[in-house]
Amino acid sequence: MPEEDPGYVSVGLVRDDEVVVAGYSGPDIEGDPREADLPIPVSALEELVQDPRVSVTSDQEVVDAGEEVEDWEGGEAPYTSDPTPVPVSPEALKGFFLTYSGLSGFSGTGEVPRVVRPFGPGAVGIGISVDSDEVRYREVDVVASPAAPTWLAADPCATQGFECETYDGALGPVHLLWRAGGTGEVWLVNLRADEVVAFRFDSRKVPEQQRAVAASIDLASLLTMLDDEVHVGMTSTAGLERVQF
Repeated sequence: MPEEDPGYVSVGLVRDDEVVVAGYSGPDIEGDPREADLPIPVSALEELVQDPRVSVTSDQEVVDAGEEVEDWEGGEAPYTSDPTPVPVSPEALKGFFLTYSGLSGFSGTGEVPRVVRPFGPGAVGIGISVDSDEVRYREVDVVASPAAPTWLAADPCATQGFECETYDGALGPVHLLWRAGGTGEVWLVNLRADEVVAFRFDSRKVPEQQRAVAASIDLASLLTMLDDEVHVGMTSTAGLERVQF
């Protein structure tokens, strides 16, 4: 429609020490872009970000090939060359969560989640609304904080009313807490030496068994995300903060 912004597609991949993002704008997009007939299909973007040659460093063959591109004026994207540590932003937390989870059909709530306040001064968080049949939850809050609230700091598995399972994380123990039922909730909390990263899921229906709970939030992907100290925590980099997820 006239006066409206063009459609935009972006695919991101979080590696051990960098983030690769490919995207383009212009076409009208209705519905799931993975199922749309686009000039550049989403599958092509997925292949691009997974190509090991697309990186902050590459080999001379790739550099020479780039020199042959006639309509490129040169220069690097600013986020590939600025590793300066900066405080993490809510948008960055959202971006990394969505990159790891691979979700479509989401939006930011635009509000600081109420669960952030008990974490105290310095806590950063964002609420994400999810409209997808891929997962059971409707909303997820992502929080990074210098410290945990009292009920989590001592022994999360002693929290009344919750079942609990603990995993060994590279940066500290990761606790999965869940309260089953139609109005239940799920927490995933990583207690690190000097910070805490937590997710709270507002689920459509929380199952009783640990295996089903883990599957409902794609626990394996989140455990991988929590081991990524470069991107997920109280600090990020100036360059990565410029990436638009």
